[in-house]
Amino acid sequence: MSSFDDPRSRESEETAFDAERLERAGKLEEARALCARAALLEEVVTADVPPSQPRIKMVLATSSIALWVRAAKFERALALVRHYIAIGAATEEDLAELAEQIRSRWVVPTEIGAPGQLDEMAQTYWDAREDVEWKRTRGGDDATQQGLSGLEQLWRKLSDKDLAAISFELMSIDASLDRTGEFLFEEPLPQDVADMGPRTGR
Repeated sequence: MSSFDDPRSRESEETAFDAERLERAGKLEEARALCARAALLEEVVTADVPPSQPRIKMVLATSSIALWVRAAKFERALALVRHYIAIGAATEEDLAELAEQIRSRWVVPTEIGAPGQLDEMAQTYWDAREDVEWKRTRGGDDATQQGLSGLEQLWRKLSDKDLAAISFELMSIDASLDRTGEFLFEEPLPQDVADMGPRTGR
């Protein structure tokens, strides 16, 4: 049976369709609740898709993130983007448009605090995800597979507060990298060139 034929996937699709009808009727809160239910179903199905079906896994991963966006659960959606990239369910290119949409729409809750302040569970997940990412970049697929099951289990234990803190951390790191890039590629002012000497101005 294809993962698209999974009863949970069909239920997710039907629930998302019901949510769309509520959206058109202007019942946004009810629609968002249904979108969240559909997103969670799609998320569970995505986790169960074997690596031997990468195309199906990518389509379902993208769908689950899009549903979380419709549910206005941006903190979960953004953390899920990085999670899916880490486990190889999708690439950065696959999810770039969704990620940008999430960043532009999410208003970070004031109670999150400063970057770098993750609670124990969030930090445990963060470290496990980075370990999987590092092993994947090293080409250790076998070693990476050993950590995927544990990473999925940790993901399911994260609270909304954990997800918000993780997403805020991700956004802070991205912003820092953007500022670094702007500094590195910034054209020097004429006076700066003069101060640095003739070799820089050539």
